[in-house]
Amino acid sequence: MEAWQNQEIINYLGFTDHVENELKLSDCIVLPSYYREGVPKSLLEAAAIGRPIITTDNVGCKEVVDDGVNGFLCEPRSMTSLMYNLENSFYYRLLKRKNEREK
Repeated sequence: MEAWQNQEIINYLGFTDHVENELKLSDCIVLPSYYREGVPKSLLEAAAIGRPIITTDNVGCKEVVDDGVNGFLCEPRSMTSLMYNLENSFYYRLLKRKNEREK
């Protein structure tokens, strides 16, 4: 993950007061939480504007994602699963853009 940040492939935003603006600029939203929490507001906001979501297959988070449709679910505490789904999301977006151009 740090290597991807250094190569500017991903951008870790941390805290912001301008959530809607940041979401609109994002290709996808990633929340690899392993806590048993309620439904995260950040995922609902991402889903509301149609951004793909990558999150954990865990209580709360998984209720927002239809795996493979509006995002991808990864195993909690698994960097391998997270990386796999980040790559999946990247290739999915490339394929979607290609198909849109061909229409």
